[in-house]
Amino acid sequence: MKSKYEIKKWIVRVINSSLTWNQIATSQKLVDNFKKQMLNEGYDEMLMMPYIVELNLRIENKRRDLIEKKNVLTHN
Repeated sequence: MKSKYEIKKWIVRVINSSLTWNQIATSQKLVDNFKKQMLNEGYDEMLMMPYIVELNLRIENKRRDLIEKKNVLTHN
């Protein structure tokens, strides 16, 4: 079984490679499922927050990058 850290690293790679809205949505589902898995395993919510907050921040930054890229393309 993979450690939570290894799973988090894999999700980060998926987020980083996301280039479309659908891929970003899939990344969000991975984060949500990861959170559910940790809750089902009895992880304390305060201990899992650094994992989830970082992953959600990465997704939000990816969304922002996609919006900014689209704006640059439409204004040229």
